[in-house]
Amino acid sequence: MKWGKLPDSGLFRTAEQGEMLRPFLILAFSLIAIVAILYNTKDSPDNLPANAPATVFVPQSVTPAEQKAAVAGIAALKCPEAYANDVERAKAFYEYFDYFFTVYPNKHGMYDWDAGRMDFLISHHCTTTLVAYGYDGTSPIDSAIRQKLINNAMQSDQATSTP
Repeated sequence: MKWGKLPDSGLFRTAEQGEMLRPFLILAFSLIAIVAILYNTKDSPDNLPANAPATVFVPQSVTPAEQKAAVAGIAALKCPEAYANDVERAKAFYEYFDYFFTVYPNKHGMYDWDAGRMDFLISHHCTTTLVAYGYDGTSPIDSAIRQKLINNAMQSDQATSTP
């Protein structure tokens, strides 16, 4: 197969070097694309942790009764630091996740979820958890501090979700 000539961009010493490397560059970019596609499917239902409830994903349709029950479920949850162990804390985390997307079925992004989680932590006075996200523990939480906490939560989520 004859490849078209690469423009002489100065990237290679000679045009022949560029022509020789072209198939390898195409292969490298193709592999990067395949890895990116595979990475984006890592959160599929087949890859959930063993202790994740089956209802973690966004419901397709939610009735008003289900939303009302989810609001009550969120209100009944405690601060993460109030649970006795990691198993209880993880169970509550998954319950909150499920309740949040039942109450807000049209919200799908990480920002929406982190904002909702910060609002829960603020309204329940979960100071210990908020401190872990950069809150000083004493200042009144205004919109600027709330936004900082949401941004810190998103950065934390991204850092813990990378392989």
